[in-house]
Amino acid sequence: MLAFTFLYEWKTLIDTHSGNTGRVVFIIVSQENFNMKSKLAFLTLTLVLICTGPLYAAEPRSEANPLQILRAALDLTQEQVTDIRGLLEIRADAIGTISEQIQLLQKQLEEILKDDTADALEVGEIVLETRDLRKEIGQAQESFQSDFRALLTPEQVGRLGNINRVALATKAAEALRQLRLR
Repeated sequence: MLAFTFLYEWKTLIDTHSGNTGRVVFIIVSQENFNMKSKLAFLTLTLVLICTGPLYAAEPRSEANPLQILRAALDLTQEQVTDIRGLLEIRADAIGTISEQIQLLQKQLEEILKDDTADALEVGEIVLETRDLRKEIGQAQESFQSDFRALLTPEQVGRLGNINRVALATKAAEALRQLRLR
């Protein structure tokens, strides 16, 4: 019989030095017939709380969406934001339609390949058609990027270039860290 009282409570702590917040679990246990099974159950529960604590303790996600972040970083006007939303919808529609076609082709290919006597010509045609559709997705993305840049002022294009350079430098720094070169 599991005979102990278990109480835990999340507390939010604020690191006054860095301003970061975190959570701590306080566990209070009163021991009554605390046998080996009870100890094992307690230990398991404690480990689960400790391991999952960081998942719940993560700082709340920012309510800002990527477009709001870009608006602030590039100093976009409301008209530009509206136009970008339109471009995003056009891209999503185009890619969504193409993706559906690719899925249908993949299902068709799976059905054909179930048969040991599948026609190689038919398989090849489906593979080539799928490849062409994937190219169309790339073209839709390139078109979106081109149209997006066309909406920006020269100053905003410069800021975008700076952001891209910082993103690349961040990836490079992470690669150096992973290779233990920094």
